[in-house]
Amino acid sequence: MLRRRPSRAPLSVRLLGGAVVLAVAAVAAWWVVTLVWAIFHLLEIVAAAAVFGYGGWRLGVRHGRRHPT
Repeated sequence: MLRRRPSRAPLSVRLLGGAVVLAVAAVAAWWVVTLVWAIFHLLEIVAAAAVFGYGGWRLGVRHGRRHPT
């Protein structure tokens, strides 16, 4: 018995499907890059707050030693 080859979709349908897959992949990549960038900025803000908070605390301690209440 001879096997029939499954019929292939027309070229236009395959191209449309490829374009949809490409668009979904691009949106997903854009979302991942945006998420990573937001996490980077959050860590940057936390680091800056820690550095300046420590510096302000050190200045306050030094000032408190010179001017006891």
